[in-house]
Amino acid sequence: MNKYIFELLEMNSSNAGTKAKKDITEILKKEGFKEIFLDPDMNKFEKLFFAPTIIKRKIRNIESGSEFVFQYPLYSKRFSKLFLSELFKRKDIRKKVIIHDLESLRLRKNDVSFLSKEIEDINQFDAIISHNSHMTQWLIDNGIESNKITNLGIFDYLNPNNLIDAKLDSGIIFAGNLKKSEFLKKVPQNLKMRLFGLNPPQLPNSTNLIYEGVFSPEELPKYINGSFGLVWDGSSVERCDGVMGEYLKYNNPHKVSLYLSSGLPVIVWKKSAMADFVEQNSVGIAVNSLTDLEESLMSLDENEYNKMKNNVRLLSEKVRTGGFIKKALQIN
Repeated sequence: MNKYIFELLEMNSSNAGTKAKKDITEILKKEGFKEIFLDPDMNKFEKLFFAPTIIKRKIRNIESGSEFVFQYPLYSKRFSKLFLSELFKRKDIRKKVIIHDLESLRLRKNDVSFLSKEIEDINQFDAIISHNSHMTQWLIDNGIESNKITNLGIFDYLNPNNLIDAKLDSGIIFAGNLKKSEFLKKVPQNLKMRLFGLNPPQLPNSTNLIYEGVFSPEELPKYINGSFGLVWDGSSVERCDGVMGEYLKYNNPHKVSLYLSSGLPVIVWKKSAMADFVEQNSVGIAVNSLTDLEESLMSLDENEYNKMKNNVRLLSEKVRTGGFIKKALQIN
């Protein structure tokens, strides 16, 4: 049986979401999948006149009985509509989808017509890889057939760098889009953080926050030497709020994979979907608020931290080698 993985080539090398898709493509190619790709950098003329023909030809050339893996969503409406409409015509191939984001839970929340279309599209796949049990329950509640769904657990993160030698007193790492991380303006002075990412905000009286710059997802693991990696979103230190804060109740943030693949235990919001994974695997701590964090850190002794760090090291091997996506797709 021939196996295919689809990728829309994207050029933003500092985008963690792009790395998540590229890593899955690389992992599956090593397992014998053939890559089908489209280049989004075609000019407007090429997109208008050639994209439909190119897409139809690529899908038509997939052999009957093949397995096809699609990474959802495409962040190009035109390509997405064209590609999925052609793909769903092929009833003679087994179609699997790996969900990276659900816009009905994020940027198109409360848009009933968009939700209906998103669920309709996802339900046309034969197998669905969901992030975790919380996302899975939401999918089922909104009409997805439960017997199609497998939970991923966590995204893999290809990382050839040496694991960091994490120390309990090395401070907290936060990586991400700093401009939208409004909570940074309210971080308690007793919490020391090193910040990595685009668009650092103006941080008054931020002697406890050190901006380290922006690096590609491939380079970043070389620099995030600390005690914990923080996963937080929104404008508040009391809870994760706003659209992206609420989204944490359902998704697997890729920065969790960045931290764990580097050997760094994590700090997550207690109400986030990832709190289950972190606590079950003893690879970090879950807190209700960042104002509680100092107390949680003070109560953690060296032996407890070293056990946590060892658990991270064991898990990192699976994250760094594609273990989670291979299990979800029943490879090997």
